[in-house]
Amino acid sequence: MKIGILTYHKAQNYGAVLQTYASQEVLKQLGHDVEVVDYYAPAIAKSYRFFPPLAHEPFVRKLKVIVLFLLTLYKEGNRRRRRTVFHQFVTSKLQLSKQRYTQPFETELHYDMYYIGSDQVWNYDKISGFDSVYWGNFKVRDDARKMAYAASLSTSGFASECEDFCRKALDNFSSVSVREKQLVDLLQPLTTKKLTCVLDPTLLLTAADYTKIAVAPSSKRFVLAYALNGRSEVLREAHAMAKKLGCEVIELCGIVSWRNSSERREYASPEEFLGYFMTAEYVVTSSFHGTAFSLIFHRPFTAILSHNGGDNRLTSLLSDVQLLNRIKGTHFDMDTCDWLRVDELLDQRKQESLQFITNALS
Repeated sequence: MKIGILTYHKAQNYGAVLQTYASQEVLKQLGHDVEVVDYYAPAIAKSYRFFPPLAHEPFVRKLKVIVLFLLTLYKEGNRRRRRTVFHQFVTSKLQLSKQRYTQPFETELHYDMYYIGSDQVWNYDKISGFDSVYWGNFKVRDDARKMAYAASLSTSGFASECEDFCRKALDNFSSVSVREKQLVDLLQPLTTKKLTCVLDPTLLLTAADYTKIAVAPSSKRFVLAYALNGRSEVLREAHAMAKKLGCEVIELCGIVSWRNSSERREYASPEEFLGYFMTAEYVVTSSFHGTAFSLIFHRPFTAILSHNGGDNRLTSLLSDVQLLNRIKGTHFDMDTCDWLRVDELLDQRKQESLQFITNALS
């Protein structure tokens, strides 16, 4: 079957490009002919402009962005390096469509199945709303279908107008799965289709699969800090753990910042990202994918909640593997993880997720 993947593959974000890679490899392992549709979503393109658009932002936000932009001008070299390593990964590790798209498709494409997801492709953008492409609002051949795999969105601020849009858009799909249990509860009342909660595609590959492309760092023993939110708390916990273990701290960065520190890795490639998780003594993270790769590589970890409405995906995953006690706070347990049990629980969810894919493609 010819399958076209539609997802956030152009984001300079480790989770985004690695979940794309995982979806591609899983579908190839199942024997399908797979391409990543080279659709550059307007919201993604906008976020990586040299100077971000501010027309719809409040004054205080505009001022903050301008100040931070000026503070980081001297690190434009790091920004270029970061763009380069992500571009190299996308062009060398992903099978991209020959044509690139920057707007909804006006003509029917040649795929038998459109695989939409994973990641937060269903998020609502405060300026442009939902991206209709990721909700399947485009023409296809009469015999072609669309499926959603592990699609995700932030549930904070989900309003009645969102419900109306989603109710209609869910009819575009022959099969629908989401990444978080909370989304099943939110969206199931809007459709007669059965919604299934599945694993993020990164968790469908094994550590051995990732080791093939990982680039291990030359660093000494280290505690890895990876924060998309709650950076100060993540670093505080990482330094405390590093002191206990007699290690240094390495911080993998989601953005290029005005901050300067020998700990920061602002332009590590996705392959190096995997290498850091593969070899860390310990991981402290507030990221969903940081937690996922800690599980994949059997790295002891502390998960930090950001309390900004986006924690559902992290807690949903840790609930699946009975490791809610790895969240910093009440009932936190520093004991060694029972990785055999974790693998058993993940494998059960993996088989359920692969069965969803198989059924959707049949």
